[in-house]
Amino acid sequence: MSSYAGRKRVVFSGRSQIPPAMFIKEEIVDIFYLSLLALAILDKNSNWESWTDQDTISALTYVSLFAIDWLQTRTLAQNNWDDGYHEANPFLGIAPSVSSIDTYSLAAIGLNTVKARLLPNPYRRIWQTHLIISEGETITKSHSIGVRISLKF
Repeated sequence: MSSYAGRKRVVFSGRSQIPPAMFIKEEIVDIFYLSLLALAILDKNSNWESWTDQDTISALTYVSLFAIDWLQTRTLAQNNWDDGYHEANPFLGIAPSVSSIDTYSLAAIGLNTVKARLLPNPYRRIWQTHLIISEGETITKSHSIGVRISLKF
């Protein structure tokens, strides 16, 4: 995947399963995402006009699945990452705060949606399908290891 915003967030139970991670200050990542979003919006060669109803359905499906992933991760952070769970996304770190998760998630949804809008078909359809499958796998894996959702805000 070419964008960090599209990386899957899968939590793992147990320290031995923590993937090698590179840690970057959250502020730098936030600035990076916002810069990419601004560049995408200002691109004069975008494909905004060719957006179809199917593209809208795919985008809403992705956002819905990503929201479940977001809530699963947020629930772990609200519980102080108890029970040995850890974040697998190297840009969030092993135990990110709720605010870091929220910032990352909003940026990821925005960037992936803008990226889909900028891609011509059939690449747009491929990108959207990839996002949907990736998020489906992520939330299924997290659920299978016991991660649930809490709606505490």
